[in-house]
Amino acid sequence: MPYVVLLMEALTAVVFLIMIVAMADLHRWSLRAAKGRLDDVGRAIQTSAKWAFQVGMAILCVLTVIEIVELAL
Repeated sequence: MPYVVLLMEALTAVVFLIMIVAMADLHRWSLRAAKGRLDDVGRAIQTSAKWAFQVGMAILCVLTVIEIVELAL
């Protein structure tokens, strides 16, 4: 049974990596897209959401890898 948990943790890490790659690709695309007009509040919300998602996904990925390593030992 512990191997099933390890497999699921590894697959979760893979999903996180895929999401990070997808978000990075969308970010590169957004740099080429036409910019909409936003006020200061709109820009702050957009920037906050962008950074929160990327940082959150990276933290979740790191924590998942740490958990896999701890369970494997």
